[in-house]
Amino acid sequence: MWGLLAAAALLWPDHLSGPFDGVPLDRTAEAVLVGVIFPALWVFHSRFLATRLARASIVALLVWRACATVLFVQDGWCLRFEPSRPYAKDAEGAPHAWDLRADWRAADPACSAIMTRSYSEFHEFPVWFFNLPPPNDSWPAPEDLPPEATIAMHVRGYLSPSSSGSFDIDVGPGMQTAIAIDGRLSALPVQLAPGVHHVAIDGTLTGTRWRLVPRWNGAELWSNVSATVQRPSIASLRVRSWARWIPLGVTALILSAWIASALARVGHVAVFAWTTGASLIIAWLIVTDQVMSARWAIVALTAAVFVPVPPRLRNLFGAFLLIGVPWLTFVVVCAAPAIGRWVLYEFGNDYWMYQRYAYRIVMQGYWLEGGTPTFYFQPFYRWIAGLLHLVFGDSSVGEWYWDGACLLAGSLLSFRITRTFAGFRWGVVAAAAPLGVFVLSSARDLIGRGLGEIASAGLVSMAALCAISSGARQLKVVGSRQPLNRGLPAVPTERPLYVSNRWSTSRDRRTGAAIAAGVLGTLAFYTRLNNLLMALGVAVFALPLRVPVRALVRPLAWKSWWSRVSWRTAIAVPAVIGLGLLCFAWRTWHYTGVFSVFHGTQRYIVAIWQPGMSLGAVAYWMGHNVLLVLTVNDPPRFDVYASPVLIGAVVAVLAVLGVPRFRDLPAAAVLFFFAAIAGAFIARGWTYPGRFSVHVMPIACALAVCGVASLFRRGATVSKPHSKGRTRVSAAGPTHGSAPTEWV
Repeated sequence: MWGLLAAAALLWPDHLSGPFDGVPLDRTAEAVLVGVIFPALWVFHSRFLATRLARASIVALLVWRACATVLFVQDGWCLRFEPSRPYAKDAEGAPHAWDLRADWRAADPACSAIMTRSYSEFHEFPVWFFNLPPPNDSWPAPEDLPPEATIAMHVRGYLSPSSSGSFDIDVGPGMQTAIAIDGRLSALPVQLAPGVHHVAIDGTLTGTRWRLVPRWNGAELWSNVSATVQRPSIASLRVRSWARWIPLGVTALILSAWIASALARVGHVAVFAWTTGASLIIAWLIVTDQVMSARWAIVALTAAVFVPVPPRLRNLFGAFLLIGVPWLTFVVVCAAPAIGRWVLYEFGNDYWMYQRYAYRIVMQGYWLEGGTPTFYFQPFYRWIAGLLHLVFGDSSVGEWYWDGACLLAGSLLSFRITRTFAGFRWGVVAAAAPLGVFVLSSARDLIGRGLGEIASAGLVSMAALCAISSGARQLKVVGSRQPLNRGLPAVPTERPLYVSNRWSTSRDRRTGAAIAAGVLGTLAFYTRLNNLLMALGVAVFALPLRVPVRALVRPLAWKSWWSRVSWRTAIAVPAVIGLGLLCFAWRTWHYTGVFSVFHGTQRYIVAIWQPGMSLGAVAYWMGHNVLLVLTVNDPPRFDVYASPVLIGAVVAVLAVLGVPRFRDLPAAAVLFFFAAIAGAFIARGWTYPGRFSVHVMPIACALAVCGVASLFRRGATVSKPHSKGRTRVSAAGPTHGSAPTEWV
C-alpha cells in the first residue's frame, strides 16, 4: 500500500511548477528519478517503505499536493490548438495533449496543454495529436501532417512580475503570431510594470520551423517570473516563490533517503564498484556516440562472475545490482534525447495504430472498447501505451523505459532458473545472456518502438517469477566455509551456505504470488494473443526448480517430487487465465454479439493450418516459423549473435531425449521452453525482425547456460548434516532431507 501511496504522491500533478511537479514527467531529472529509479527501488528495496521517515515523507507530500490544489491556481499558460481539419474519430473541438493538468476529460478542452516550459523547436511542442488523423480507418492526407498541415494556436495566461522589466517572446519563422498584453496588441519587447498582466498569444502554425520561448529581461521567463493560467491572488503571489521548494525538498528527501538505504543494504565495496563502474562506462560510450561498443558492454557484463559477492547478495537483488543497474543505465541514456519530445509515427504500422487507440481509450474515455469492437491488432498494448503517455506526456520515452524493464524481467527469470540449477555465478551469466542477444541481434530495434512483443514477454517473465516464488522456500544464510562455484573458476571469497529449512513467507503471501502469476499471465496473453500457451505454461513452475527432467519419466521417482508440487500455483494460474479468457470473450460478445476470444482477430490470417493446405506444406511452414523464432531472423538464417537461443532449444530437446547430464536440467524450465515455442507451430509471423523471438530469449538462454554448466558439473557430493534442522549445500546442491531446498 505504501508503494502505491508513494507513486500517487510523486505523480500527482502539482499546481506549482518545479523540478518534481508530478505528471507529465517531461524534464530529465524527474523522468529518470521518478520514472526509473523510483520503480526500481520500489521493486528491489521496498523494505524502506516500512520506515517512519518514508511514511512521514509520503504523507507530507500527499498533504502538500492536496493543499496546493486548493490554495494555488495552476502555474503556466493555457495552450489550445485548433487544427484546420478533424483529427480524431468522434472528437469535437480542440485535440488533447497528454497532459492531466489540462481539461483531459473534456470533449472540447479549453486547454490542450499547460505550458510550463519553453519550446525551442518543433518536437518540443505538445502536438503529439498529429499522430491521430484521419478520423476514420483510412490514411492521413498530406495536409493532415507537418509540414503541410496548418493549425491555429491560442495561448492565455497571466504574468505577475514583482518589479518592472522587459517581456519578449522568441517565435519561429513558421509561426505568425499576434500578442496582446492586458487586452491591447503589443509590439515586443514590451516594458511591464509590477503587478498582474493578462497575456494572449494567437497564431497560425505551418511547416516545422516552430519556436516559442518567452523571456523576461532576456532570460528564461519560467524561472524568473510567476506565470499562471488564472489570475492569482495577492496572498498567493507572496508565498509562491518559496512554497514551490516544499515539494522539491520532500521529494528529494524521500528519494535520497531511499537510495542511501539501498546503498547501505549493498554494503560491499566490490559490488558497488562494479555496478558504478559498469554503469559509467556504458553511459560514457553512449554519450560519445559509441553505441555499438555500449551494446558489447552489455555482453561484457558477464565478467561480473569474477566479482566477489557476499552470500547475502547472491539473489535477485544481487543480480539486479550486477546486471540490472548497468542495463537500466543503457536504456536511460539511450532514451534521454526523447524526454519532453514527441514522435511522429510512420502511419500504417502497428505502433501507429496502438498510439491512436491509446488516445481513444484514455482521452476519449473508451476504456472498455479499447479503440475498436474487435482486436485485429493486438489488444492490451494500447492500454499500456495510453497509461505511459499519462505519466510521461507526449514523449514516448515511457515506452523505452517499459520495454527496458520488461527485458530486465526476462533477464532476472533467466538468472533465477539458472542459479537454482548451477549456482549464482552461472546465474549471472544467464542474466546477461538474453540482454546481450537482444542488443546484438536483429531484435535490437524493437525497444521503445511501441510494439507489444517485449511487453508480453516481460509480463510472462514476471508471471513466471511470481509462480516460482509462490512455491519456493526462502532460506536463511547462517554460515559458510568452502568454495561454491559449480563449474566456474573459484573465487576465494565465495563459500558454500548453511541454510535453514524454515518457510520465511506466509501461506497468504505465497497464495497472493500464485494469483499474481495468473493475472500477469493473463495480461501477457492480452498483450500478445500468440502467447496463450506460454502464459498457461507458467503453471509448470508449480514444480520445484530442483526437480530434474529425468524425475518426470521415472514412475518410481514420482514420490520424491509429487508432494512438493505447489498446487496453489498449479490451480491458480490456469484458473485466473481461464477467467481472463471468459472476460475477453464476454467483451467481444458485448460489442459484436459473438462470444469468442478470437473473433475479429488475425487468427485466420496468421494460422499455419489453412484450408486446403497439404501436410507437406503445413510441415514446411511449421519448420520455417520455428526457425524464424529460434534464429531471431526473418527469413530464418544462422546468426551467431542469436546462437544462445538456438543452443537453448537444442539443450531442451536433449533433456527430453534423456541425454546424460542434460536430463538433469530443471523439468519446469524445459517444459516452459516448449510452452514458449508452441505458438510457433500454430501461427506464423512476419515483419519487424526479432519480434516473434523476444519471448523465448530468457528461457532459451537460461537452458543454454544450464546446458553448458552441466558439462562442467562435478559429481554430486553428499555432506553430513552440520546440525539438526540445517543442510550443507555442496557443489551439486542440497542433499539433506527428503525435500531439496532453494536459496532465494
